[in-house]
Amino acid sequence: MTETKRQRITLSERIHFNGHRMTACSHCVRLNVECIGNKWISNRCANCARMGRRCNAVPVEDAELHELLEARRQNRKEIDKTVAAIGNLSNTLRLLQQRESTLTERVSQFARRELQSSIEADAAVDVAIQEQSEVDVANVSSSEVSTEPFSLESLGEVQLNELLSSFLSSPDDEVPIQDDDGGIAEGGQGN
Repeated sequence: MTETKRQRITLSERIHFNGHRMTACSHCVRLNVECIGNKWISNRCANCARMGRRCNAVPVEDAELHELLEARRQNRKEIDKTVAAIGNLSNTLRLLQQRESTLTERVSQFARRELQSSIEADAAVDVAIQEQSEVDVANVSSSEVSTEPFSLESLGEVQLNELLSSFLSSPDDEVPIQDDDGGIAEGGQGN
């Protein structure tokens, strides 16, 4: 009894859907296509069943098929595990990158605050120095200011020490006074 075209196509689809790759038959080799068969459905591959030809494909033995299917199942399990691990690592990486971004922003904010505090402190010191200078200038009366040119030689040793001590931060500091020979005069400190 010959098969109709519709029966051949249906058989071919069942073999292809339920089958597995086999050692290629001569027809599949010549066409350079995948040879898929299922010995429980037909002793022909899907391509030969569709064309109504005889097939010389060698079916895979049951034990070998079982090993291949088990190996494929194990391989798919490993693929699934690897994909899950990659997903977890991806999530961890994303969280670490977010944390890095947050910490970088906080460091930047801290540095800006410290810089602003430093600028404000410097400005306050500058204002205090300016105010002190204005007070010192205001304390000098016009009667103390001489119109004659000033010369250190015209001052005596005592007056020179008083003048220098007024510029020092503490009254204990003494500046050595050199005499004409380059030596230290009395009342001065040695180095």
